[in-house]
Amino acid sequence: MVLWIAFAVLTAIVVAVLTRPMTSGTGGQILAREADLAVYRDQLAEIDADRDRGLIEEAEATSARAELARRLIRRAEVADETVKEAGPVGVHRQAWAIGLAVLVPLLTIGIYLGVGAPTLPGQPLSTRLAKPPQEASVTDLIGRVEAQLRAQPEDGRGWEVIAPIYLRMDRFAEAANAFGQSLRLNGESVARLTGFGEATIMAESGIVTEPARKAFERALALDPQQVEARFWLALAKEQDGKRVEAQAAYAALLQDSPADAPWREMVVERM
Repeated sequence: MVLWIAFAVLTAIVVAVLTRPMTSGTGGQILAREADLAVYRDQLAEIDADRDRGLIEEAEATSARAELARRLIRRAEVADETVKEAGPVGVHRQAWAIGLAVLVPLLTIGIYLGVGAPTLPGQPLSTRLAKPPQEASVTDLIGRVEAQLRAQPEDGRGWEVIAPIYLRMDRFAEAANAFGQSLRLNGESVARLTGFGEATIMAESGIVTEPARKAFERALALDPQQVEARFWLALAKEQDGKRVEAQAAYAALLQDSPADAPWREMVVERM
């Protein structure tokens, strides 16, 4: 019972913190201004990056900065007017916040007691991993493969199996490592090379790094028409500021693609 009370108190505290802007007349406006400033800084960084890569001239960069500043000032003026018109916060908004802080933990506990299994004993990891495959969940099966790889890190088949699973689960750094291990133990293939390249790019927030570029070049050496490798290498040229070469690479990819290819729209957008 003490544990349930602790859960309820913690949940109430979290809800109270999250609903704090509702009890403050300026809380929402402060958050909005912080968001505006974050966007403003990002846009300034993009302008500086374009200038450094030679995509725009210094005069254009100066003009763009001035326009961003004007927009930020106009946004701040609108926000100030909104605060003045809104006036003090009503009692009903505070009541809503207090009500949420009380009702959410109570409802959560009620739902769990109704549909959950609070009396079910815990299952250790070893017990879950020992289940027959047909009774195990996906998480348990992944845990089983991971345990096998910890015991036998040179198991190429294990790395081959788990690498694309990590990628589909958006565990990009782990996927890149798994594909790298599979390449080391099983040798190069188009699937392993492109999987390693894609996972590496996703782990680096969309930047085509040197290891990824080399992997795609090796994939193209094995299959010159490999679409994914050609696209990422074209994007690498674009990110390096080689706009003419990137444009030509995108155009060649479109020319070689079927009219109903699902990736055509993305390539056209990049162009």
